[in-house]
Amino acid sequence: MKPKGFHISNLKAVVGHSDLGGTIDIDITKERPLWNMRLVSEEFQIDDFDVEGFSLIPGEGDKEMASDTSARQKTIEMMEKADKSLDEPHYSDHLDADITLEAKHVLSGKDILGHGEMVMKARESKLDIEEFHLSVPGGKIDGAMNLELVSDGITGRIKLDMDKLDYGILVRRINPDSIADGLVSTRIDLQLAGKDFSHSFDKAAGKFDFVAWPKHISADALNIWSVNLFFA
Repeated sequence: MKPKGFHISNLKAVVGHSDLGGTIDIDITKERPLWNMRLVSEEFQIDDFDVEGFSLIPGEGDKEMASDTSARQKTIEMMEKADKSLDEPHYSDHLDADITLEAKHVLSGKDILGHGEMVMKARESKLDIEEFHLSVPGGKIDGAMNLELVSDGITGRIKLDMDKLDYGILVRRINPDSIADGLVSTRIDLQLAGKDFSHSFDKAAGKFDFVAWPKHISADALNIWSVNLFFA
């Protein structure tokens, strides 16, 4: 124990083929305890965090996600759960957190996504993902997001710069034997506002640019991928 709080060093955890290590400092001298977490993963396998009905990459999990209707319904249910979670009291209501996460090798099954980093801060009614970066074969994904609970709902901003992502990785989450291939790039910069989390895009305004270079892909596969991209 430090004079102003606690220090946890050499933290190690393993889930499947994924590992996580790092340090945690807890400052209890402030009105709201501040958790400062610096975490590093030598290997992060997305498959290790797939559970029934949910996946870290859209398209896996519940097979019903293959249809437009079920994809929208699944999204509505997830949004409603998020709203309920925001309304309920949590331990996080009484503490602040700074989290730095680095994944040196990110894998999706046999697909190598690359190297990832994220910097996140939580302060009372605010959540800021100040930096998100994922290096992918031939391209990159950079992003940032902030959300704030206000008296009449929720406001925020989301930015995403996705440059030449191999969307075959996403298609293979649905069909591991697929030979689909191609690249997609998008630029998103949106101001968000709504009465709650599930309606945060109701009054969204900003920029959304999208371009794709498809190869070896059927119209059905592209339709499934598009549904999961926008509704998952």
